[in-house]
Amino acid sequence: MKSKNTMSEVRSTAQQYPQLKIEYKESMEGVVNLLNSRFQRMTLKGTSLTTYEGISDDHVDSFFRYIHAVDTTPQQNSLRSPDLKKCSKLQEFISNHCKATQYTFQIRKCCREECVYCQINPPSLPREVLADMHFLPSPMLTSADKYKKFEEVYGTATTEKDLPSLQGCGDQGADQVSKQLLVAGKVRSTVMCGECHKPRCVYAARKLSAVEATLLEQIKEDNVYTCGSQFFPPDHHLMSTVIVRIGITCQSPMESTYYGAANVHFPDACYYCGKLEPAQLLDDEYIKQLKKMFAIVRPLCTKCRSIGKEAKTRSPNNVVQSSKRRKIN
Repeated sequence: MKSKNTMSEVRSTAQQYPQLKIEYKESMEGVVNLLNSRFQRMTLKGTSLTTYEGISDDHVDSFFRYIHAVDTTPQQNSLRSPDLKKCSKLQEFISNHCKATQYTFQIRKCCREECVYCQINPPSLPREVLADMHFLPSPMLTSADKYKKFEEVYGTATTEKDLPSLQGCGDQGADQVSKQLLVAGKVRSTVMCGECHKPRCVYAARKLSAVEATLLEQIKEDNVYTCGSQFFPPDHHLMSTVIVRIGITCQSPMESTYYGAANVHFPDACYYCGKLEPAQLLDDEYIKQLKKMFAIVRPLCTKCRSIGKEAKTRSPNNVVQSSKRRKIN
């Protein structure tokens, strides 16, 4: 256990040595009980907090029986997002029954007779009532500071462009103190935003030590980072050593330092939404023509292109070539 610094490493080891899981739970029992008792003493608006035990293996097995009724591909030891996206029937189920936004994850039963899940667990509501129910809409602005009423947007197609958390450009001045660190040569890693899922650059003056790298992995595993937030608490000893940009929001595009990092190489990501899947990034005639015209063409995904976004470009080739000629002369 000495070399296991994250829970993913512990789980991986427990798969090889089943006894480790039993002994690990026994060793943590005292700590868990202490934390439970502390939380149970706390109240919120006069109501005591309640703690619950973690889900049991039997519940997990039962859950997977329902999943396998829809798609037999998912396995308990392979639940990473890239793995689940390969499960075509599961993805079809999610598309028909779920809606994920930055604020909500909604699930509803359908009225389709061919749906295996809804045959096993039929809707309790009458079919005509269920057919008239819609997912909760995203808030939509009518003006710069006023949102439409719920009745106006319920049942209509909405987007997430007007979400309150996406408004504004962030406090650009907040990064001035650390501007010498916020350069491509100081990028050491990335951390994924828990809301918009864009990879954001992690900066440090020198290569991360083993301790710093472990702390970074723990933050990634806990998925607690969001755009514009501090990486560490104010009193943490690494507060000013390992940093991220504060002057950004989830609406901000990818950082240029992500593409130009000198010490590490990151996979291509859409400039606007941060999508990393190579199959989703454009490489058509539009991009090829831009690459003939510009020295730098940032990646663009099919979804962002479909809503009218243009590829971000820099350094027109004719300017670069004329600059080279001047240097030669």
